[in-house]
Amino acid sequence: MPEIDPRVKRDIADHGWHVVKVMEDATGPGHAFTIGLHETHGHPEIVVVGPNLDVLHQLVNAVGEDVRAGRRFEAGQGYDGILSGMRCEFREVHLANYGDFLGYAGWYYEGAPFPALQCVWPDPEGRFPWEDGAPAELLEWQPDLAQPFKAA
Repeated sequence: MPEIDPRVKRDIADHGWHVVKVMEDATGPGHAFTIGLHETHGHPEIVVVGPNLDVLHQLVNAVGEDVRAGRRFEAGQGYDGILSGMRCEFREVHLANYGDFLGYAGWYYEGAPFPALQCVWPDPEGRFPWEDGAPAELLEWQPDLAQPFKAA
């Protein structure tokens, strides 16, 4: 394995995962994801997409804390109480999106397969991007990674 950043190794050893934050650019929206959650807790890695990296970091860590406490999240399911009482839904990340949204995790696992879930958050009224009445920008901020993503 190529040399892993010592901080990544330390975070995984100390906390069970490391969080990577990626700013929005021409290839896609901003997002945050875990590295090590699968290795240490046997749970899929988590990716959250959106415009505020600090909030995404908090959300990813909240999911990680729940996993460390024994909670498991599955694709196609909604869960309450993850962050400030927020209900989130999870979707399996399509393999075509691993490079753009989980790239460093793929490097960490040396190309070995690992599962990943997208944690999708609702608007303030509790609507998800695919639901009637949800603001159009909600889908722009967090595209459905269960489908191959192409940047506009």
